[in-house]
Amino acid sequence: MIATALVSDPKLLMLDEPMGGLNAEERQFILDLLRDLNSSGMTLLIIEHVMSALLSIADKLLILDYGRVIFDGRAKEALEDAKVVQAYLGVEAESLRN
Repeated sequence: MIATALVSDPKLLMLDEPMGGLNAEERQFILDLLRDLNSSGMTLLIIEHVMSALLSIADKLLILDYGRVIFDGRAKEALEDAKVVQAYLGVEAESLRN
């Protein structure tokens, strides 16, 4: 599906769960491809539940929890946000620091 979308040389590529159903090797292949596309100037809009994958390629994240925005900012700062930690790990951010 990604190859089909790339034929028209888009400026924006929208992907819904591109890591879904992939093993670790396939996931890495897709991450490398997306990183290369982004480096070449293409904007990527990705809906994904694999947060670690997004953190390795995204500059900015908008994170939803049950349809509500809980984070909108730099990817590097996402895991330091208490609401993100609570939503993804189910623990209070303070307990991770202790």
